[in-house]
Amino acid sequence: MLRLLILLMICAGLGPSWNTKAQELDSLWRVWYDESLPDTARMQAMDYITFDHYMFNKPDTAYVLAGLVLDLARRKGNTKYEAWALNAQGASLQETGDYPRALDHFKRSLKIMEKRGDARRSAIGHSNVGNILHELGENAEAKIHFERSLELGRAIGDTASQGATLINYAGLLRESGDTTLALEMYQTATLFNEAPGRERNKCIALYNLGIVRALKKDYGQASIEYDRANELARTIGDADLLAMVNRGLGSMALRMGKPAEALAHGQRSLAIARSASLPWEMMESAHLVYDAYKALGNAALALPAYELHVRMRDSLQKEEDRVEVARANVRSAFRMEMLTDSLEHRTELAQMENERMIERLRADRNRNRAWGLGGGGVLLVGGISAFTISDRRRRKARYERDSAELEIQALRSQMNPHFIFNALNSISAFVQENATNAAVSFLARFARLMRLVLENSRHSEVPLKDDLEALDLYLHLERIRCKERFDYQVIVDPSLDPEMVLVPPLVSQPFVENAIWHGLAQKEDKGHLTIHLSKQGQNLLMIIEDDGIGRGKSADKAIAADTTRRKQSLGTAITQARLDLVGKKHGRSAGFRYMDVAQGTRVELLLPLRLDD
Repeated sequence: MLRLLILLMICAGLGPSWNTKAQELDSLWRVWYDESLPDTARMQAMDYITFDHYMFNKPDTAYVLAGLVLDLARRKGNTKYEAWALNAQGASLQETGDYPRALDHFKRSLKIMEKRGDARRSAIGHSNVGNILHELGENAEAKIHFERSLELGRAIGDTASQGATLINYAGLLRESGDTTLALEMYQTATLFNEAPGRERNKCIALYNLGIVRALKKDYGQASIEYDRANELARTIGDADLLAMVNRGLGSMALRMGKPAEALAHGQRSLAIARSASLPWEMMESAHLVYDAYKALGNAALALPAYELHVRMRDSLQKEEDRVEVARANVRSAFRMEMLTDSLEHRTELAQMENERMIERLRADRNRNRAWGLGGGGVLLVGGISAFTISDRRRRKARYERDSAELEIQALRSQMNPHFIFNALNSISAFVQENATNAAVSFLARFARLMRLVLENSRHSEVPLKDDLEALDLYLHLERIRCKERFDYQVIVDPSLDPEMVLVPPLVSQPFVENAIWHGLAQKEDKGHLTIHLSKQGQNLLMIIEDDGIGRGKSADKAIAADTTRRKQSLGTAITQARLDLVGKKHGRSAGFRYMDVAQGTRVELLLPLRLDD
């Protein structure tokens, strides 16, 4: 009913043109920002925004958006949406291939679901746990979770969760060589996903059904399944699925001795992959085109296709090698954790004499592990089958593609619009006061700052010198706006060369803004802000310290002004997302922490020390 309420409310405000994707997104954003609406309605709107508009094309952005819901849900004590937000963040991390963090988020989410007694979402949660465990090579444990998911789904008559879980479970069985049982599960999943709104999952089930038919050398029936999947993929407009399905159709045509038909499907898949920036699909589709031209005896056109395949393969292999090392470390750590758990458990069991007690403890242990390792799932929105249809290389390729765009989006959103408006108001006030020189000076600095922000937004890293210039301009303008109620000092350790050190642009700005407006601006006397940069091993340490009123008093004042807290949490969430990207990119630590000091607040920001080559 809540979803219907939101949709009716949005439709009423939009009129007949509401069906467009952009209008839908704008409307949902209006719901989210409308503080007069119930919190549940706002969070439900963000559910749509996150999954329908960002999860499967910009998962890093989805992570940040889910963080906004997580903050609101925790402040309001809404455990349902707290679990949803953790689920969503886990799903976004799963989409990018960051399985350790996905596992952690799913773990916390599932614990909340269990406590709430939410059987439906727990069923999806177990399915996602199974996926993560499957990825880590723990197939026996994965099966336990899949079976538990199906058990919960059957108990409440939830065909949606059963359909999703069957797809995931069948993928494990297919890879294990049990194609007969996998085929049965995919067929059942197709039937369970006939209802409206489940088109993507039905398409996925049909696609995988085609794969299994082909493995059984039933190429004719495989082509039929692919055709059905292709029609659905066109209907829902999913580029990933369209590229894969057309490639599957081409492969079937080639096996059936129809090279011209295979070529047409291969070229169509390649065009879709190019348009949607899908490197893995480009590589595979290029090889299919090469095979088709070769079968047609056209060596002249086969050669360029093969060259494209090789270029894409070499590019993806470099990333694959790097990630595989990291994944091996993850598996090793995971198995060590499981071994430690097992040894501790055996010690406990050795103290027991009653065999029934032993069996009960073993059963409890399996259940606890199922919950403890978590897997909140995607709440029945597409991503439940990411492991089945989308291999790791495609997700990593998409992550590399999206990370730069997210970096730019995050950078631009960190410069608070209120700062821009207030800066313009300050210029207007100078003019009205006939303070021409002050107005000209302020405007010149403001224009320079805006130019630097725009220039730096083109790059994921800039020289520290340029970033400090922008920061100094920002501080100078804010000091004027605050009637010079604070002084500031930027200290750079002599061991650092600002022209050679590279940093993410304006990553410190949200912390500086918080220090000014939540600490210094609320002091009765004059305050002071110090920014100190130094080298710490292979990292750059930035310390931002103010002698303002401190976080405790600031939080008390913010209770009556909830918008302030939301703006602060948004800046923090975006910054955390940027730092996560930096850490992933360079394989080193990146993060921040707040500390209360005797007078004021201290922030320690740690970044990989990067030097300009």
